[in-house]
Amino acid sequence: MNKMILKSLMLTSFLYTGAFAYDAKEVNVKWDGYKTAAKTAVSGVFDKVQLSISKNDDFSKFLSSANVTIDAASLNSKMKFRDNNIISTLFKMANIAEIKGKVTKVSGDDKKGTVDIEIDMNNVKKVIPFNYTVSSNVINAKADINVLDFAMQKSFDAFSLKCKPFHANKTWSDVTVHFELPYK
Repeated sequence: MNKMILKSLMLTSFLYTGAFAYDAKEVNVKWDGYKTAAKTAVSGVFDKVQLSISKNDDFSKFLSSANVTIDAASLNSKMKFRDNNIISTLFKMANIAEIKGKVTKVSGDDKKGTVDIEIDMNNVKKVIPFNYTVSSNVINAKADINVLDFAMQKSFDAFSLKCKPFHANKTWSDVTVHFELPYK
């Protein structure tokens, strides 16, 4: 009887290991821009983000297969006036309809690490290291980018000028980007 129970447990364990795979259907992209000399954060999300990622038994391979396409005009700070200011200057003046990202390297495990993401914006590609943690089947990754690294000086200057009275004469060119990737 004990041998039968042991064999059942081993078979169940074997079947479970073979059946488990990382799988995701969506990703959430949040951002924090900054204003004023005190570097006050202004937060928002992108409402339209397309994810392409392959189901895989290996966490690193799963994460390495991720690609996202963000509709720049789907920026949402929950304030229409602000959204229009950002979209009409930063994105439309630079003719940016989409922001693309693809994972190029994963260093870490299924708990924490760094994921290098190649961001393609305004015909400029730049690899940005994002630190990530994993909790409750959600991968949280975060990094700072500088919009000036993407040949956006002219559109940034227009945005900064337009928002000067709302930003107490100080607009920051760095933006913190957060990715949340829930998976099964």
